[in-house]
Amino acid sequence: MRQRILRPQLKRDPLGSSTGTINFTMRPFRDLLRACIDYMRALFAAAPLGLLPAEYIVQQFRLAGAVTPRAAQPFRAASKSEVRAFGLLLRLGLIREPEPGRYYLDQESVDAMRRQGVLPWK
Repeated sequence: MRQRILRPQLKRDPLGSSTGTINFTMRPFRDLLRACIDYMRALFAAAPLGLLPAEYIVQQFRLAGAVTPRAAQPFRAASKSEVRAFGLLLRLGLIREPEPGRYYLDQESVDAMRRQGVLPWK
């Protein structure tokens, strides 16, 4: 059940003075922090954990054996993030296109980028 957030209320002095006092009635900071942590846990639990899209694409090319120009294969992205990652890999030269519509993983380029510290995965 959702708890109501209490708003500050202006209280008048019982003797009728013109200066009012403001009493803030808020949940303690600890409760607010606990609610934020619970919210973040729910977000992380719902998020898919796993490989980065670019790392996943590289892994799929390796598993398919598309690591030479003769073994080049067509690529179909499953999501927008894979389309962006594939475009990045193509621009970086990690994936090559020997003929239109067919691609392969250039393992030498991957190793060189890894040595330079450009790639965040193994």
